[in-house]
Amino acid sequence: MKSLVNENADKRTTESDVVMVAHYESCHDCVLLLKAVINWVWLWRFSDTLPIFKVVIQPDLSAKLCDLVFTYTPWFTQIEHDASSDAGALRAVVTKRVANWQVACYAFSIPCSGFARDVGLNVVSAEIRFHFQA
Repeated sequence: MKSLVNENADKRTTESDVVMVAHYESCHDCVLLLKAVINWVWLWRFSDTLPIFKVVIQPDLSAKLCDLVFTYTPWFTQIEHDASSDAGALRAVVTKRVANWQVACYAFSIPCSGFARDVGLNVVSAEIRFHFQA
């Protein structure tokens, strides 16, 4: 991520502009990601696309990723529960269906520290608690 931030053409991008996007983030991949890379993601934001679909786009329909893929990007071959495939599927669905997806993902995001607190990672280890005190 640091190299992507450094390669940005306008040179005004910082690591606090990075938004990690996931679907139903609080119970899946973002928790594992945060635990794995806690020392260098503290400035990032975490965004959940589940409420974008469940609240804004289709409140009365299923918001499971496989259903969203079938509905909005039927040409995409998704292998469920495969991290790379799920990430590609989510990107395809969000960029195809969500107008102004960058703004929507930012609007439905929280700072890393807030995410860690909300999912209870702030009580897991001294290393994580250190970031809350800093």
